[in-house]
Amino acid sequence: MGAAEVVGRVPPETTQRAVGYPALFVLVALGALVPVIPTGALVSSAAVVAFHQRTLPLGVLVVIGVAALAAFTGDLALYWLGQRGVRSRGGSRLLESLRRRAAPERLERARVRLEEHRVLVLVLSRPVPAGRIPVMLACLLV
Repeated sequence: MGAAEVVGRVPPETTQRAVGYPALFVLVALGALVPVIPTGALVSSAAVVAFHQRTLPLGVLVVIGVAALAAFTGDLALYWLGQRGVRSRGGSRLLESLRRRAAPERLERARVRLEEHRVLVLVLSRPVPAGRIPVMLACLLV
């Protein structure tokens, strides 16, 4: 039995799920690090494909769950990379340079707002094109 025969017997929906969900996760997580990846379009497209499958409500919910987990993972990776960069020899000097340029009252206001809203700030920064980068920078500064 050849590989073509085995692949021919696999249902297309199973193949789509086996490839689609991991690809969606990787691309959305990568989109947190590289802001030019259109993660909104990726998630919307995946939701449309899932909507037209036989497992209608479950498929769309899985797409939303995978995308949310990937976005959270990507944001954690971005923050971790920022922390690692700040702790490097040149990174701490760069961060101090940025702190000196920012007005102290603006930094304090950002700190207070980040403490008040916490995760909501990250969630709302996602729909804004390249909005995660300034929010993560604000998190690192305060």
